Amino acid sequence: MRLESRQTEYSLYSSALSINQRNGKLYNNMGRVLENVDRYDEALHHYRKAIEIEPEDVRSYLNVGRVLTNLRRYKEAEDIYRQAKTLFPESGVEEEVHVTPATCSSFSTWPPSSLRMKVVWKKRTREANSKLKQILQTIRLFIPFQLYREALTLRSDFTNAYLNRGDVLLKMNRWASIIYIVINLL
Repeated sequence: MRLESRQTEYSLYSSALSINQRNGKLYNNMGRVLENVDRYDEALHHYRKAIEIEPEDVRSYLNVGRVLTNLRRYKEAEDIYRQAKTLFPESGVEEEVHVTPATCSSFSTWPPSSLRMKVVWKKRTREANSKLKQILQTIRLFIPFQLYREALTLRSDFTNAYLNRGDVLLKMNRWASIIYIVINLL
């Protein structure tokens, strides 16, 4: 059923794009369909085309960042998230920032659980900037986290790697993982 639904969505957006190539939302939607079937390079192309058509739409930037993260291109993802941050109005200005809950919850496919957000960013810009800063910090911390994990697979008695990994997890606010590491140390 799901596969059939995705094929239908793919056909629908392909037809729509053959008629109208100047609609950024159509490119975002097609990118989402492609991303859901792990066709990340094609999805990235569609999301970037959406940015080209509607450069002020923050959703496109967040979509590109998410796909780059899935492709483990963390530096590029960080850069695109920084570009997205510039689209938010200055702090304290009452203005709606349209990021859908689906965009935020799509981070659940990315390993760090601290990105599993279920918020709607239609509040003050300060809150949206805070969440974006959290995403950027998590991206920067994820690489050392992975390196410590790999070091521990090579040498499980490497106590300093456990301690350093715990420190990274603390900064990522992942308490359950910290407790697991402490139990392994004991």
